[in-house]
Amino acid sequence: MIILAEKLMHEGEHEKAGNLLEKICKIEGWTGVDTNVNIFAGLTMKDIQDAKARILASKQPPQLEN
Repeated sequence: MIILAEKLMHEGEHEKAGNLLEKICKIEGWTGVDTNVNIFAGLTMKDIQDAKARILASKQPPQLEN
């Protein structure tokens, strides 16, 4: 199918080639409804608050001793 899409591109049939490539992507499972990734899955609010506190603490300038 990829070879056919390349042939269509060389013949100037760009829209048909694009449609074919889209179908290939769907067949291979590269596109679909589940393309979004939730990086917070499985984290509790406490986990998120702890991570936020660590990030904010790492951005604080060091305290000078007198």
